[in-house]
Amino acid sequence: MLMSEEQSSEHEHEPELEPEAPPPVRIEVQFNVDGKAVGPNAAKYASRLGKLTRQHCPPHYSEWTLVPVEAINLLWNGILSWFDVPKRISANNYTKANNMWRNWKSSLRKHCDQYDTILERKRNRKSGVKKEEWDLFVDMESTELACLRRERGKENREMMKNPHTTGRRESARTVEEMVANDPTNPPSRTDIFVVTHTRKNGTFVSEEVDKKMIKINEIVACDPSSKHKDLDHDHCLRSLERMEGSKVLGLGSGVSKTTLMAAAPYERKAEEAERSKLEFQSQIDDLKQQVIDGKKDTNGDTNDK
Repeated sequence: MLMSEEQSSEHEHEPELEPEAPPPVRIEVQFNVDGKAVGPNAAKYASRLGKLTRQHCPPHYSEWTLVPVEAINLLWNGILSWFDVPKRISANNYTKANNMWRNWKSSLRKHCDQYDTILERKRNRKSGVKKEEWDLFVDMESTELACLRRERGKENREMMKNPHTTGRRESARTVEEMVANDPTNPPSRTDIFVVTHTRKNGTFVSEEVDKKMIKINEIVACDPSSKHKDLDHDHCLRSLERMEGSKVLGLGSGVSKTTLMAAAPYERKAEEAERSKLEFQSQIDDLKQQVIDGKKDTNGDTNDK
């Protein structure tokens, strides 16, 4: 499956794309209490984060922790040149960049798998990757250790019991939609888990999840208040396995129990502020309606005279 010398030569000298210039005014992005991007510019933010990650973080490092600090700084400075981002969410977005980097490397491995030899893989460089970085990546992925790591990863994916259905959207944007649909009744962690593990046709992602959903419904039927209990007594934990380490099931990657507990007071304040805002807006709407009704009455009296 070798390329011709002419094709290979053209590919070797493929011109690199010039990086896009940031906008004159930084784009505002909203973040929820977990540090995840939400709102109208969330998709644009995620897309740019992915592009900058691929641009500045070479794929030939075996682990994210080995990527040079200089590369991470270039990535983050690139984000700050495009978006108005508060410093408090930087840690969460390093995690997101890490996930994007790993997914990108996975796509590069699949590209390599199309070819049988190291030479073929190097000649068929994936578009968007520098030649020297591609060669190092191919060498790294051709080692026995890399092959064993891929086998372990495949086994771990097959053992996943609770795959989600949110795809590239992430659970944060799904939660945002749920809140928008019913702003006076914020979804519980249980509600979020159910929505993010149910397909569009109403079926569940696996037989394992199907069984757990039955348990969830049984617990809620017996004790409706269980949906709003703390993490240690949440019925999701009672029907699923206990949290592994600090991971919180149902809320996506990068959200830990410690983060949730630390953010809880701020989340309550945000909810109170949102409720006050809605009440205030309702009062304004009532006053406007009273003014309109008053004008109608006045005009009616004038016409009668």
